[in-house]
This record gives sequence, C-alpha cells and structure tokens, in this order.
Amino acid sequence: MANPVTADAGTAPPTEPKTTTGKTLGVLFAVLLVTTLVVGVMSWRISQRVYGTVETVQNTTAPAILEVVAARGALVKADSAAVDSFRSGEVTLTGPGLLYQNQLTLASQSLVQVAARNVTGRGSQRIQLLEALLESYSGLIGQADAHTGTPLGTADLWYASHLVHAGDSPILAELNNLVGDQISVLNAQISASAMTIENLLKWVVPIVLLFVLLVATQVFLRHRFRRLVNPPLLAATLVLIGLSIVTSLAVIAQHRLENSRDILQEVVRLQQEQPSAADVRGQQELGELMDKEDGCANGGCGPTVDRFISDQKSAASTAAKTSNKRTEKLIADFHKRIGSAGENASRKYFILILDFLIIVFVSFGLWPRIEEYRYRAR
Repeated sequence: MANPVTADAGTAPPTEPKTTTGKTLGVLFAVLLVTTLVVGVMSWRISQRVYGTVETVQNTTAPAILEVVAARGALVKADSAAVDSFRSGEVTLTGPGLLYQNQLTLASQSLVQVAARNVTGRGSQRIQLLEALLESYSGLIGQADAHTGTPLGTADLWYASHLVHAGDSPILAELNNLVGDQISVLNAQISASAMTIENLLKWVVPIVLLFVLLVATQVFLRHRFRRLVNPPLLAATLVLIGLSIVTSLAVIAQHRLENSRDILQEVVRLQQEQPSAADVRGQQELGELMDKEDGCANGGCGPTVDRFISDQKSAASTAAKTSNKRTEKLIADFHKRIGSAGENASRKYFILILDFLIIVFVSFGLWPRIEEYRYRAR
C-alpha cells in the first residue's frame, strides 16, 4: 500500500482564490476623482462665463447704451427749450435759456461717458462725428440768438433744429446708429454665455455621470462588504447635489441677463420709434414759429419747410407722454433685472469648495478599503 504522505508530496498546498475587489476599488477611486475634477472645471467655467458677462454688461455695455439714450433725450430737451425761448420772445432777455444750456451740456457729458465705455470698433468715429455735429448745432443756435427778431435768426433756428432731426447727417440718426452698434455688441456678449444645448450638456452630463458613479459605488460596497451605506460617499453625493444647485444659479442669472437685454432693447426701440413729449412740443412750436414768419407764407420758405409746418399742425403729444412714462418704467425694470442677475456672483466660489469636499469624502470613503486590500496582497 502506498504511503499517503509520499503520494501527496508533489501536490501544492491550497491557496485562497484571487479577488478583483482591490483593483475594482482602485479603478472606481480614480474614475470618481477624474469625474469630480471635470464637474468642478465645467461648473466653474459656466458660472465664470455667465457672471463675467453680467459684470461686463452691468458696468460697461448697458451704461454706454443708457448714456446714448440719455444724450438723445437731453438733446431733444435742449432743442425744445431753445425753440420755446425763441417762440416766447424770452431769447431777447436770456438767450436760448438756462434749460437749453444745461441739457446741451448733459448731452455732451453723456457722449464723453459713452466714449469712456466704448465697446465697439466704430464707436470712436461716431462719437467724434457727434461731437462735431453738436458743436455745429450750438453754433447755429448762437447765430440765431445773435439775429433774434429777424428772418435770418428764424432761419438759423430752423437749420439748427433741422440738423438735429432731419439734416443730411441728423444728430438723432447718428445717435441711433451709435446705440445700434452698442446693441450688437451686447447681443454678442450675451450669446457667448447663452445656455445652448451644447453648453448645458457640458455641465449636466459630468454631474449626472458623477452621481451615477457614486450610487454605483455605494451598491458595489454594499454588495461586497454587507454594509447598508458608506457615510463619506453619501456625504459626497449630498455635496454634489449642493454643487449642482449652486451652478444652476448661473443658469438663472443667464435667463435674467437675457430678460434685461430684451428690456434694454425695448427702451431703445421705444425712444427711436416714438418721439418724446419734449420732442413733439418743440417741433410743434418750431412749426408755429415758421408759420408766423412772413417770408414763409404760401410756401415762401420752400416745400421742405412748408411740409414740416403742415406735419406739425397735425402732430399730437398724447402718445409721446405715454412713451415717456413707459421708458422710465422700463429703465427702472432693467436696473432691477440686471442687479438680480449678478446677486449670486460671489457664490460661484462655493463650486471650488464643494468640488474639493467631494474629493475629500470620496477619499475617506474608498481609500481605507483600498489600503486594506493592498495590505492583504503583501
């Protein structure tokens, strides 16, 4: 009979079956860290882009547009005040008047502010042209004042007001062109941070992927170690939800920014399409003044002046007064919306903090298990 000891001499002792748990934990840890970093980078980039656009619009682009609007309104009031001074006869005592001087100064100062905030390539040339036109306008009003009470003075006043409204290069038309350039820049800035499908996917997909990975890791650990939940990974999941909420504030900010842009465009449209009450009144008074001029009777001043007089007789200011109130309300609404768009800008820094916390919690949740299996392998 063979010796059992001898017979088993060449047989290797039994070994524990190999496990892939350690390697799986290492892969999960690496993938979670990389995905967390991607989530942080993409969330930060989206928030930074949106809030950066809000800051630029709030501090530069929108003020430039509103300064053009202010310059337009001030110029119209200056012209109306000058015409009223000539019509009432006060020009013989006080010249074009203090209101005219103040409003013309405001128009010039607004153009200086637009130049300081200029964000368009053609803006400087337009501003220089407008400054030259304002100087010409002021010179014509000065000539009209010097020839007060004569047909020449009335003609100078006509040419001055015509330069504002309907000359070969009317000042109001140039202001419209300037604000149009500014609006184009505004649209380009907001489009760059718009929540397009591509931008949303760049933000949402990494967050969803990280959430799925965290849940999958919890399921794996529960199956492998028979524990209901891994507290650090649960904390990481909750922090991820908080990070998503903070980033979503940028989406809300972008929506408010786009709303404020629409309001600003409505302000510009309303001002360009519906003349102000001061504009209507000034042009009506100029029409009355020209109609009383002896040389303009029966078309003596030419078809252009005759048509102007006829048009002003039929003009009404009711719509203009309504337009003034609506413009003021829209500007106030714009400031409210743009302010609310940037109210959460400082919270974007929480993205970095929360992303770091996710890394910390993932490390606390997985690293001890990884070390345990590395110890076993030695």
